Amino acid sequence: MSARLTVSDLQNSRIPTALNVCPEDPRFLQWLNEAEELMLNQGRWYGSVVEAQFCVRNGCLTWPRAVATVEQIALCHQPLDTVGGWYAFTKFLGGSGGWGGAWPGGAWPNSACRGGDNGALAQQRMKEGTVASFETTRSSDRVLRAYPGSTADVGKKLRFQGRDRNGIWVRTAATPDGPLQDGEEVTLAMPFVETVTVWGPGAPVAVIKDVTEQRVLVYSRVSTDLSDSTLRLIADYEAGETRPSYIQSYVPLKRGRCCGGESGDTIATTTVTALVGLQHVELRSPGDWLILQNLPAYKAAMVAVKAKEEKDFATFNFEFYGTQASARNGRGVERVVNRGGAIPLLVAELRRMSSDRTSAYVYLDETEKYTRMMLGFR
Repeated sequence: MSARLTVSDLQNSRIPTALNVCPEDPRFLQWLNEAEELMLNQGRWYGSVVEAQFCVRNGCLTWPRAVATVEQIALCHQPLDTVGGWYAFTKFLGGSGGWGGAWPGGAWPNSACRGGDNGALAQQRMKEGTVASFETTRSSDRVLRAYPGSTADVGKKLRFQGRDRNGIWVRTAATPDGPLQDGEEVTLAMPFVETVTVWGPGAPVAVIKDVTEQRVLVYSRVSTDLSDSTLRLIADYEAGETRPSYIQSYVPLKRGRCCGGESGDTIATTTVTALVGLQHVELRSPGDWLILQNLPAYKAAMVAVKAKEEKDFATFNFEFYGTQASARNGRGVERVVNRGGAIPLLVAELRRMSSDRTSAYVYLDETEKYTRMMLGFR
C-alpha cells in the first residue's frame, strides 16, 4: 500500500485486462461494488475500521451511513460496554429483569435516551433495526420541508413514508391518474418544497430519494406556524443516497457531565469517540474512494465475482478464498491457512500492517509444554 485508492486507480490498472472489459464498461463498476462488499463482510481488514468522533444530544446517536457497526465506544475517555437491543429484554438472576435489570441505575427513566446516573456499568445499547433520518417528528402537527442543495436538483423526487396526524399509514398517487403508493412524493423546487400531509410522531419511517447533484436538507415544521420559527433539521441526505438507512444507539449521557453535559434532565452536546467498522457505499464515479487499499485483493475479488456470474465456481473459490497451504509449518506445528486469493491477500496485509504482534506466556509447568504454547503460531 503506497496511497489511497480510487475507482480510477483500478480502471487504469491491469484489472480491466484480467476481466476482458473496457474500463468504462458499466459491468466494471458493478463487479467492483459487489467485490468490495463481499470482502468487507469477511472480516476486519486494514482500513475498514477507523476512529471517529461524534457529537451527541440527549443520548440518541444516529450513525452516518458509512458506519456498518460500532466496534468500541468511549465517553469522557472511558470505554463503554456495548450491548445489543435484545439485552434490555433479558431477565437476570437477583434482578428485576426486563428494563429494570438491563440498564444501570435500576429502572430506566422516562426517556429511552438516558442511562445510569453514577456511571456504574454504563453501556451503549444498540437499537435493533435502522432509521431513515437522524431525527423524526415529535408531535401530530408537523409537515416536512425539503431544501435542494443545487438548482440542478430541481425536479428530482423524494418520497416520505410514515403515518399522518391521525395514525393512518399515508398512501398517495404520484400523478392524478396514477396508482396509490406508500408515502407522499414531493418534487424538489427552489427554495424548498413541503408535504401536503400533516405527519404524526415518528415520521419519516422510510425515505426513497433520487440521486442528486448536492445534498438535500429536510426539516420539520409546525403546520400552523408559517413564520418558520419551528423549523427543526431532521435529515441531511448525501447526493448518492437513494434509500437512507442508519443504525442507532443509546448512550448514557448522565455519565458525560465532565464532557459538557449538564445536571438534571437538560443534557448539552457531548462528544464520544468510537472505533467503527465502515460499510460499503455504492461506488459511482472514477473519483470515489475505496475503503480497502489492497489492489491485488480487488483484482482477485473482481475476477472471482465475474467467474461466479459465469457459473465457474472453481475459479471463484480459487480467486476469492485462495488455495490451502501445507498443513504444517517449518517447526512442524499444525496449521490451516490459505494462500493467494482476495481474502488471504487481505489477511497477509493485516498481519504486515499490524506488525504481526503476538505475545506468548510460557509457564514452568508440566501441563504447559513449550510445544503446546506455540501451537498455532506460524
